[in-house]
Amino acid sequence: MYQGGQNPEGRLTFLNESKASGYPNDLPVKDYDFKAPLGAFGQVRERYHRLRLQHLFLRDFGTLLAHMLPYFPEQKPPSPNDVTTLRWGVRSDGQSGFLFFNNHHRTAPWPARTGVQFALQFDSGTHLVPREPFDIPAGAYGFWPVNLDCAGVRLDYATAQLIARLAADGQQWFFFTANAGIVPEFAFADEKPRGCEPGLGIAFTRKNREGAKVNFVVLSSDKGRQFWKLPLAGYDRVVLSPNSLLPDSEGQIRLETLGDEPPQFAVFPSLSSVRFESCGLRRKKRGLFTEYPLPKPTVPREHIEALLVKAAVLHGTNAPNAMDESVWTDTAVWRVNVPVAWRQRDTLLRIHFVGDVARLYAGGKLVADKFYNGQPFDFALWRIPPGQLGTLELRVVPLHPKFAARLPASMRPSMLPHEPLAKVTRVEALERRQLILKVHPRRSGSIPGKR
Repeated sequence: MYQGGQNPEGRLTFLNESKASGYPNDLPVKDYDFKAPLGAFGQVRERYHRLRLQHLFLRDFGTLLAHMLPYFPEQKPPSPNDVTTLRWGVRSDGQSGFLFFNNHHRTAPWPARTGVQFALQFDSGTHLVPREPFDIPAGAYGFWPVNLDCAGVRLDYATAQLIARLAADGQQWFFFTANAGIVPEFAFADEKPRGCEPGLGIAFTRKNREGAKVNFVVLSSDKGRQFWKLPLAGYDRVVLSPNSLLPDSEGQIRLETLGDEPPQFAVFPSLSSVRFESCGLRRKKRGLFTEYPLPKPTVPREHIEALLVKAAVLHGTNAPNAMDESVWTDTAVWRVNVPVAWRQRDTLLRIHFVGDVARLYAGGKLVADKFYNGQPFDFALWRIPPGQLGTLELRVVPLHPKFAARLPASMRPSMLPHEPLAKVTRVEALERRQLILKVHPRRSGSIPGKR
């Protein structure tokens, strides 16, 4: 799923998959989100930013990768549950390639790997990556270039992930992001490998056979997830922003924030001006990038009240089956009071709860539900008719201790319950805003060099 959604309503029954309708698993009645990169109501999640790095790489290097065949090591994991064998492989055309590795599993922690070194067989012989063994932290994954022609400069390898390339000011630029916990090391042809500190400046500059400069920029893993490459003011540019960016044209871009998220916008190459609400934004240099500071959002402080109307009725030690509609008459019930001022805004309701399954009703009608996974329960208030915003009701089936203990560690409540538990810890109303920026190209400028 790239973007989550909701099941439509059936005329006679619910349309969700369930064991009762012949499917292997029970799924929520309405929710069809699956923690997708984009939520059903436009929520932008961290995995969207991580996935964008792959898409940017494929846009600039996909043609190269498509001609490369996959190769796998002789030592393969004996089963999917094996945690002792590092997963890795190579895509190569015999001359160059990309090394992929994975030490992450979504439900079980894998151990750190020490003294790792990859031996890759190319037409020219065996290449060791890196030159000296290194450690791979638990949870790390990524892919690295090997024997890559970077605009006439040969890169034997880099222990950093390639994102994109850019032509600007008569120079070539290659952007990388560090993999968390791994020191970036670059080995250029006929040179000793050299490490570097991730940052916003140029890590290395080399000249190709024609004497043109080729620059290498290595961002931290955090800044890498803020990387965008967009056509702005007549040219492709790199933008660093943790927000969602929505380009309308080469002269206008919208920057979206949710709640108290601070808007951030830094560009390379710089622009002559960026205007917001008819006012020009000042500039601030951040390494190669020019930042255009934006005003922080003024977030209303109104309290969103969830009033407990009825506690859950517990039936001994048996765990209720939330797929049985009769169970919902005995759930805990809260009335959610949304202040009138919030009803006029582009608002996302975010409910933090603990329970087995939660359902939200408006006007007595089911509008959303969620299986508990440790993440909040989101719903777009703009989907509810204004006349029904005063009728919101939340129902929660208690989470049984035996089910809580089976959840992956990242999804469990902070304190495992000793008895069936249904509670609401807090409710937030998050306003979604879009800031419209008008951009104009710069006239000229110089770019600092590096080692």
